[in-house]
Amino acid sequence: TAAAAAANNTTTATVIAGGARIPHHSVRSLTFFPRMPGNSTLCADAKFKLFQANGKAGFLDGALQHEVPACTLTDVLLSIVADQRSRIDLLKIDVEGSEMEALHSLTQDHWKRVQKVVMETDDTGHGTERARAFLLSCGFCVAIQRAHLFTDYWTSLVYAWR
Repeated sequence: TAAAAAANNTTTATVIAGGARIPHHSVRSLTFFPRMPGNSTLCADAKFKLFQANGKAGFLDGALQHEVPACTLTDVLLSIVADQRSRIDLLKIDVEGSEMEALHSLTQDHWKRVQKVVMETDDTGHGTERARAFLLSCGFCVAIQRAHLFTDYWTSLVYAWR
């Protein structure tokens, strides 16, 4: 928005969406949840266990498997960013269980250009703490905002900045 741009001393924003033109190196099995599409994931087993343990398995009824092309964050940047030396003001990550895979898929050269990161993580397998440690090792300051979703389950927004 214009207000957000003004608050960050910017006048324009470029939103880059992926798509078919990005080269991919593998094909992965995506589980699509028609009743909760935002929870569709490459990590379906963990999602099923979480929802079952909290009496919410019905939300995942009708799950469909799809084979989808997979690429790394570096693939995305190399394919759609014209100037490979340009600064990356904000990297937003929401990959439903594949957070560490996504973080590790970006080259160190690209990490040096990233100024801010916002990502959603969950605490299954200490995902939030692992993301925090990784971002700290890349030279970011990190803050975490937690939200309680189910009994004994939290999700977090991880904010990182230089």
